Amino acid sequence: MADEAPKPPFDVKRHENFEYWYSNNFQFQPTESDLTIIFGQVDTTSGKPVIEQHTAMTLTWEQAKLLAHFLRVQVAGREMLYGRLQIPPPLWPSEPVQPTADFMAQNPQAEGIIELFRRMREEFIATIR
Repeated sequence: MADEAPKPPFDVKRHENFEYWYSNNFQFQPTESDLTIIFGQVDTTSGKPVIEQHTAMTLTWEQAKLLAHFLRVQVAGREMLYGRLQIPPPLWPSEPVQPTADFMAQNPQAEGIIELFRRMREEFIATIR
């Protein structure tokens, strides 16, 4: 029938050790071949905020790009339903740090990358104010 949804090309099942975790913090560890995302949770019970990291997931760069797309789709849908997400300034991405002169000399694209990071940060902040 034409109204039937296409069947996915593979079955999906959960590993016996599958777990759900909560995260309100993440950090990236990029390499030439992949990107590791480390997830954690801010713990303030001691009076001083501490990030307790609990899970890491490594993705190929191709998977990371797909993830970025699907995260944007999910957030856009959520904002269409409930309105723009606002993020308090203390949680905004920090301004990129200017690399050292030695690093800039060894990496001809460094200046362009830093400028790209700055522009992307400003574009992002404009969407959350």
